[in-house]
Amino acid sequence: MDLAFGFALIGYGLLKRRWKPKTPISINEPYLLNIPPEIRLVLYDFLFIQERHERACNFLVPLLTCRLIYEEANPLAFTRTNFILPLRRSFAAPPEFYKDGPFLSPPILKLSASKLDLVRNITLLWNFPSLELRSLSRLFSELALSPVHLKQLTFIITDPKCLSPFQYKYSPLFPEIRDFAKYVMEDLPFMQNVEKIVFISPGIDNKKNFQHLFDPEKPAIRVGSDDQGHFVVDVQSKRLGGWKYAVVRAGKEVTKWRLELTHPD
Repeated sequence: MDLAFGFALIGYGLLKRRWKPKTPISINEPYLLNIPPEIRLVLYDFLFIQERHERACNFLVPLLTCRLIYEEANPLAFTRTNFILPLRRSFAAPPEFYKDGPFLSPPILKLSASKLDLVRNITLLWNFPSLELRSLSRLFSELALSPVHLKQLTFIITDPKCLSPFQYKYSPLFPEIRDFAKYVMEDLPFMQNVEKIVFISPGIDNKKNFQHLFDPEKPAIRVGSDDQGHFVVDVQSKRLGGWKYAVVRAGKEVTKWRLELTHPD
């Protein structure tokens, strides 16, 4: 009799629990925080899409929602953010600041070590009126010696005065352009902490000009003088540096081509 009563009591409890109405989710509480963390991590994967090209200040806005979301999504968000850094001359800086180049360190290096360790993509916007080799050399040297570990470093020239000489018919004859191309193709030091460097075409619309400047398989134009002091234009093979160089032709328009430097096999 006691056993039958026990089974009846258990059955009643199970039946009561089955038909007990579920407590509705309170709309006054954030529903995202009520779901399991494993599901939230899946949602973050859709939220922080690597192909989205926007500034970090907009891309990282969801991290400001609350502390929990910040702690959970911070590693994924910083890893997939493309940090766009405009580089321009500061008129407030004293002249002696630019004696050896304008960079005392790129702004991205001011992040804390924990955040800097997560950065994988940086885009540099060169907003100077000219291509100063001292500045370029100092910029890439500081990045090479920094604690960053990048999948891709993109370099884009944005200043109109700096871009205009590249669009001339005889642009490879300009000393500043020749020196820039020589630095990129021959003198840019190999960087262990950067997997790929992408140089976006600076508006070159002439195929031969692009090849003379940035195609590793085409000769470069060199300008000099002969024994009599006469002006001489010659073509010479490029003495490539330690990178693996490749021209990516994104369409028939030369203006959309780019040069990619990657680690050798």
